[in-house]
Amino acid sequence: EAAIDKINLHAYSCGISEADRWNLIEFLFLHMIRVPAVMDYIREESSKHETLISRKYGKEYSEDYVQKNSLRVIARIGHNKNAPILAYLLKRDCRILSVLRSRACFLTTDNPVGRLNKTEPDGIFYPNTEVYFPINQRALMVLHGDRAQHEIVRFKDLTAVFDFNCYSARKARELIVSGNKDYLIKVLDAIGSEVINRNGDTQEGSG
Repeated sequence: EAAIDKINLHAYSCGISEADRWNLIEFLFLHMIRVPAVMDYIREESSKHETLISRKYGKEYSEDYVQKNSLRVIARIGHNKNAPILAYLLKRDCRILSVLRSRACFLTTDNPVGRLNKTEPDGIFYPNTEVYFPINQRALMVLHGDRAQHEIVRFKDLTAVFDFNCYSARKARELIVSGNKDYLIKVLDAIGSEVINRNGDTQEGSG
């Protein structure tokens, strides 16, 4: 927060400490595995697997096993035989893009981690996959490349910020949050989402 404040005041770039980078990557990883978009998918696939096994071997379907198997998958998600996902993510370039609160903001949702790969599938281990994660409404963390460089910069491309917010809003399951109600409605209008009680007394900044 202090580094972001300095950058927004003076418009210069600065680095990210090693401890902060570790904390940021761990924070991102927790949001990769805890959201409904991931949990629900893993549980659905586990349930399908348990159904097939039950039919094949004539055993009773076990909801308890579905839950346990889902937790096992979560515990080892992202690992391969050579490197765990955290070690891999820490090798990526890490940039914090900061925006002036008066100009724009980053929306947060219940499915906050985005992945983009223009040439391959968007799997986390593909070198060209970029990972996006709003840390708060002023800052977006971007992982890309493989040189382990890390910096915080002021981001001035407000069109790109808006496009990212539209992308994030489309990925949301149930919740989109913003401190700027007018900006949130603008994003929802852009993606063709119905806005209920547009001028009502609902809690400001939520939709």
